[in-house]
Amino acid sequence: MRLLAHALAAVLLMLAIALSIQPAAAAVIAIATDGDRRAELHDQPGPCVGAAKLAVFIQGATKTPGCWVLAGPDTVQIAWLDGEVSHVATRHFRKPDEG
Repeated sequence: MRLLAHALAAVLLMLAIALSIQPAAAAVIAIATDGDRRAELHDQPGPCVGAAKLAVFIQGATKTPGCWVLAGPDTVQIAWLDGEVSHVATRHFRKPDEG
């Protein structure tokens, strides 16, 4: 399963580079924070395919795009375009306007 996730991330990265997709127009619909790290879920696909939507991991000046889907009622699965994969409980996310 891990190999499949890494292969998916590699394919998504190649697609993003090949199409020169810029994710700037996607609105943030949910945020999870942990210290100086932040994961944003967006409402548009960006470089993602199928049902996946754009995600962005931010730490300092570094931003890593990825693609997220709900993996059941309690988990968000994110394939980051640097090859990493995250599974985050939905309870860790909040709406952007909930401070």
